[in-house]
Amino acid sequence: GEWIRTSLARRPMSVLPVTAEIVLGAGQLAGFAPADPLDRLVVATALAHRIPLVSCDAAIIHAGLVPVVW
Repeated sequence: GEWIRTSLARRPMSVLPVTAEIVLGAGQLAGFAPADPLDRLVVATALAHRIPLVSCDAAIIHAGLVPVVW
């Protein structure tokens, strides 16, 4: 918790909620089976908000489901 508060104080940013739409979308990502199941939520959140991800995760990049900046 302290790390999150400190990070937000240093660089203001928005923390996006995990909504029912995002959870349902994560379950429908066809052909995307990352090693870390939470990556499905990350990708679904980016898709729901129509934003690119900053990531070097090979599985996310190669899935091609969301624009990735790295």
